[in-house]
Amino acid sequence: MKALLIKDMYTIVKMLKLYLGLIIILAAIPGFSSTGFAVIYAGLLPISVLSYDERLKWDKLAAMMPFSDRDIVVSKYVLGYILLAASAAVSYIGSLAAAAFMRETVSAELFSQLIQICAIGIILMSVNMPLMFKMGVEKARLLFIISVGFVIAAVSFSQRVYESAEVSNVEIGSISLPLFFAAVAVSLVSMVISVSIYKRKEH
Repeated sequence: MKALLIKDMYTIVKMLKLYLGLIIILAAIPGFSSTGFAVIYAGLLPISVLSYDERLKWDKLAAMMPFSDRDIVVSKYVLGYILLAASAAVSYIGSLAAAAFMRETVSAELFSQLIQICAIGIILMSVNMPLMFKMGVEKARLLFIISVGFVIAAVSFSQRVYESAEVSNVEIGSISLPLFFAAVAVSLVSMVISVSIYKRKEH
């Protein structure tokens, strides 16, 4: 699986420099909206990698290599997790740097806020992946566009939840952790479905 992850990371750096740069810039800017978009969209980059794989007929080449169907599918999910975590880390560091520059303190809820955003990213990826493996990225492009729109809506909704929690003095961690564990559960189910779909495909 390590070789598959290296291949996918190379694809992102080589083919998706603009998107990757945009995500890093947005993640480094303190603020819920910019951070939310950067982190969640990072989780959708594996779909772009799938698109390139589809155009290059990677499935046929992978079938001749010692990669199992499970490894090929799971590697895309792991890639998404890595990108989500990296984007969240950049965001956290950016917030710390901005706070130090402005001589302010970082909100104690920042970490919980990032967990909430990552959870939304995981759920979005988990919903999209089986559809992409089933239909192919080109055929499911409309669904991908809808997902990007949903990213914006999800970030807006999360910001309202966060603000409501602050107003009502509700611990944001009490919302973030259950949401994150639910996202992990959804992701595991999605992974099983995607592996099943991929095994039935003709490579």
